[in-house]
Amino acid sequence: MAGGVKMMNHIWNKVYNFLNELRCENKSESIVVQVENCSKEKDILESQMQVYQDTLQKVPDIERKIIEKYVEQLDAVAFEEQQEAYCQGIVDCIQIMTGMGLIRSEK
Repeated sequence: MAGGVKMMNHIWNKVYNFLNELRCENKSESIVVQVENCSKEKDILESQMQVYQDTLQKVPDIERKIIEKYVEQLDAVAFEEQQEAYCQGIVDCIQIMTGMGLIRSEK
């Protein structure tokens, strides 16, 4: 069973890389999804950035480095969660199209 799981992970990594490349190639405004709440949250984050940076400068070096490393890791996790959600959306679409008979399922 472990070999099968490794193979599936390998396959999904290849699909992930392909979909990520596809997503990054075509960024025309007609197909880009922009959620209003996301834009609002980005604006709030931007308005808090200067206060964060000013506050961080007042923190001793050791603690500042710990905080910076933590924030970098938060960003990395958020990015990977976005990638997972994107790939899951593609898989969901494929499953819907298969269920509708638009894509033939090989069983």
